[in-house]
Amino acid sequence: MLGSAGVVVLNDTVDIAEAALWQAEFFEEESCGQCAPCRIGARYVRQSLERYLEHGDPELLEPIDDVAWEMEEGSICGLGMVAAEPLQSARRHFSAAFGKRTDRRHP
Repeated sequence: MLGSAGVVVLNDTVDIAEAALWQAEFFEEESCGQCAPCRIGARYVRQSLERYLEHGDPELLEPIDDVAWEMEEGSICGLGMVAAEPLQSARRHFSAAFGKRTDRRHP
């Protein structure tokens, strides 16, 4: 999963969706809040992942593609431009981890 030029190495016991949530939390926390695409988008990515992990419905992640595009095109700095990339990368490379879930988290 790439985001801010970092590489995260995980073994096969790690839930990829949970790892994407950790990254989303990092980007939301590190956002300075100056530009709306990053400030709103980073929060939306985190909240979408939390809802997905709670309810197990992959349709909850469908709007992320549009949000990621808005963040990449509209953010002022590099952090905002790549804040959705860990989730996008995880969905591209580990699509099976983002299907219908039966092992849902509880808030």
